[in-house]
Amino acid sequence: MLSGDVARALALFSDLPARPAMVPAARTDAVAFRGVARLWAGDLRAAAEDLALAVNRINAGVQVRFPCRALAFLAETEFRLGRWDDSRVHAEMAVVLACDADRGYDLALVHSAAVPVAACRGDWTAADGHAQAAEQAAGTFGGFAAILAASARGILGLARDDPEEVLHGAAVALAAPEIDRYDPAAFWWRPAQVWALIRTGRLGQAELILASIEARAARRGDSAALTQAAWLRGSLAMACDDLDQADEVLRTACGAARGQPLPFHGGLLDLQYSRCLSRLQRHGAAVDGCVPLVMSSAFWGRVRSCAPAKPNSPGSACGPSLAATPPCRGSPPRNCEWRS
Repeated sequence: MLSGDVARALALFSDLPARPAMVPAARTDAVAFRGVARLWAGDLRAAAEDLALAVNRINAGVQVRFPCRALAFLAETEFRLGRWDDSRVHAEMAVVLACDADRGYDLALVHSAAVPVAACRGDWTAADGHAQAAEQAAGTFGGFAAILAASARGILGLARDDPEEVLHGAAVALAAPEIDRYDPAAFWWRPAQVWALIRTGRLGQAELILASIEARAARRGDSAALTQAAWLRGSLAMACDDLDQADEVLRTACGAARGQPLPFHGGLLDLQYSRCLSRLQRHGAAVDGCVPLVMSSAFWGRVRSCAPAKPNSPGSACGPSLAATPPCRGSPPRNCEWRS
């Protein structure tokens, strides 16, 4: 599953009832792992159903082998769906449980699951504390723990608009042995690394890694990974001053993302397309493209600039500016599924 062969992973659970509620209590671990497989397959709603059932049973006293993992992966799924309050609660539950039960190997997972919401809401102290804890666990266990720690640092650096921080996180993952066995399209650190490479002008390196992400995302058919790859491809084209290619890539991807339950990924895409339109001197359309992100979405907890950057201004080529400043209009709504 971690290598990207989600079809094979899902086949392992073919004997489970399709409806999570029909799964016997004795097989709660199995339905939780099916939820993880569905998460990596991009079937977020089905993943949330499986994982929520497992967590509800854990709360009701059902004994499972890996309660922290069910909570952490549910938090990750809820973050992607835009259910940020639920994600925060479940991530914090996972951290407390892992610490109280002395489940050291789960520490990188649970702390990394607690970073995204805190980071995107501008709670740098909490996010950085969890990222550091994940890195400490990665230093002990390596391997998959390093991937998780790198992903935590990557999304925090993205939220803080700090490409050097992202690259610091990427170095943690790159130091792990057999890094190529993990699907680069399934975790936050690789896309964040590409974003950071584009921001720092290392476009050739960004192209090589992005091509790998695109290939693996297409192989899995994961709409979230494909949306993320399109955001990066459009960003790279803008950095190369190929605005026609950026326009085509981002416009097509925005259309494909409509109706998908991917508010975070779709928000990145819409904001970047608005930047592209602004550089093409289509300023009215650029501003219109940002309105849904501000008015009907909790797009970021804190946003440096809701409007697209002016042409040739710093940051106009790639990526959101997410450093903590007061929100543009009102406060982000709580616990809602975004509509982009």
